[in-house]
Parts: sequence; structure tokens; C-alpha cells
Amino acid sequence: TLAVAAVGEDVFGLNTDGWALTGFGLSFLVVALRSGRTPGGGMAWAYFPAAVLLLLGAATFVSAWAFAARLWPLALILAGGWLLWSALRP
Repeated sequence: TLAVAAVGEDVFGLNTDGWALTGFGLSFLVVALRSGRTPGGGMAWAYFPAAVLLLLGAATFVSAWAFAARLWPLALILAGGWLLWSALRP
């Protein structure tokens, strides 16, 4: 993952942040899936960093699109409102 990101940035001049985060997330996902244990077993912890890193990688890819830069604030406000609503409802 680091080698691909370094070569892509140095040789081709690409913004490789999204690739690096996605690669790290996939690495954690492989650890979780290849552990050979049940989801409640000892390697279930690897799903959490995998999910976070994959989401950050996707967010980095999407934020490179011009129209998405205007949608991120709205998406964050809606997500925060949903979290408040679900936490405060009876």
C-alpha cells in the first residue's frame, strides 16, 4: 500500500491519499477475514479500523470531485442531526 502510494505520488504526481487509506482499510479487512475465527472471536477488532479507513478512503476519493465539496457540509449536518435524534428519542 505504501509503495503504491509513494510511486503514484512521486512518479506520476497523483494525489494518492485515498488509495493509501483504502489500502490500509483493505489490509485490516483481510486480517479480520483470514483470522479463521467467528465474528465474535479474537480478531473481530480488525473490522473497526477497516470500516473507518475504508470510509475515510471513500471520503477522500469523493471529495476530489468538485460537486462533492459542496455536499460534505450538508451530509455532516444531516448525520449529526440523525445522531442527536436517535440518541434523544424515547
